[in-house]
Amino acid sequence: MYEHGFFHPSRGYWQTIGTPSPETVAGYPEGTVEVPLKPGADYEWDGAEWQHNPPPEPTPEERRAALPPITARQLRLTLIRAGISLATVEAAIEAIPDEAARDEARVEWEYASHYERLHPLMAQVASALELTDEAVDALWDQALTA
Repeated sequence: MYEHGFFHPSRGYWQTIGTPSPETVAGYPEGTVEVPLKPGADYEWDGAEWQHNPPPEPTPEERRAALPPITARQLRLTLIRAGISLATVEAAIEAIPDEAARDEARVEWEYASHYERLHPLMAQVASALELTDEAVDALWDQALTA
């Protein structure tokens, strides 16, 4: 079977499986033109050819939000390999002034099976260790391969 692509300025692109009958084509909205098959999702018809319009690069915040979680093992090994002792992390948690927040942070650190990049504990510990967001991102990337 041969596929055909069509484009209409207000209705966009569609394609058919097989050759549409002349009656079917006659029923398409006025201004519809047959076009080459669309090469991919990030292409737009400019009236003469398909133009590739890749999505913009994600912002650092969007990239962080999309990072997959890491396991407790991955996090701890990466910290150790980066020269950050687990005792330093525990000291940063113990330095949290609010008792309830400190207790919650302890539970997260000691019992979480995985960690999300944007979890508040990550920001608290990073701040206490004077790590920038970019440094934490780099550690996270390393942890994903640990």
